[in-house]
Amino acid sequence: MQFVRSSVAVLVCLLVGCAADPETSEPTDVQVQESVSQQAPICPLKWTCDSGRYYGTKAQCETACGVGACYRDYACTGGCVCP
Repeated sequence: MQFVRSSVAVLVCLLVGCAADPETSEPTDVQVQESVSQQAPICPLKWTCDSGRYYGTKAQCETACGVGACYRDYACTGGCVCP
């Protein structure tokens, strides 16, 4: 009977997690939030026709590149994280 209780206790610990080692446990929400806030922001979506020049509006892009040549893309110009 002792073996059954020990086996159940081990099974419960495996399923629920018992006394996790703080160095190997998953980061808490606070740790994740601090990590994200220290990273560069995600690059904004802007209009472009050549992935070299970016415009805030489709009209500005079409004025520079011509009608039908523009598409939305992330403005990955440095200082931000490109998704």
